[in-house]
Amino acid sequence: MGQDTRWRRVDLADMIGVGCGRPIEWRAEDLAEIFSHQLQTPLVCDLPLSARGLLEAELIDEKAAAGSAMTYRALFLDASPPLALLRTVKDFAKSADERSEAAMPAEIATALYFLAIAAALWRHRARITTLSDRQLGDGLTWVDRQDWIDQGLRRLCQQAMAALVDQGT
Repeated sequence: MGQDTRWRRVDLADMIGVGCGRPIEWRAEDLAEIFSHQLQTPLVCDLPLSARGLLEAELIDEKAAAGSAMTYRALFLDASPPLALLRTVKDFAKSADERSEAAMPAEIATALYFLAIAAALWRHRARITTLSDRQLGDGLTWVDRQDWIDQGLRRLCQQAMAALVDQGT
C-alpha cells in the first residue's frame, strides 16, 4: 500500500504540545473564545484560597449585589474596582503560566495581568507593578493591539497609557 501524502509523520510531543518546552501557537479565533470565557468567569473560581476572604470582604458593599460572582470583566470595567482585588488578579495572572497545571494560554494570562494594572492606573492613579514606564507602556500597547480583545478593554489600556504619560510629566 502506498503512502498517503495528505498525512505526515508527527512526533507525539509536537502534536500535543505539552511538556516539550515549546509554546502552543494559538489562533486569534481560539484566543478570542478563551478570553471571552475567562472574562465571564467569577473571580472566586481562579483566585487562591488565601484571596477568597479578601474577595468576600471587598464585595460586602451595595455595589456588589452579585457577591462572589464578580467576574474579571466586571472588575476591569468597574468605575472604582477594589485595588486589593486588582493586585490579586495581577499576581494570579503573573503566575498562571508558571504552574504545572496551567490551562491558560500565556497570551490570556498576559492580557489579564496588564488589564489589572491598567484598571488600577486609570481608576485609582495607583501603580501596582514595579515595571518601568517603558515596559508598562509596551505591555499596554500589546494588549491594545490584540484583535481578540474587545474595544472596551482596549480603551481601558489606552486610558491607562494616557494616565502613565500624565504621571511622567
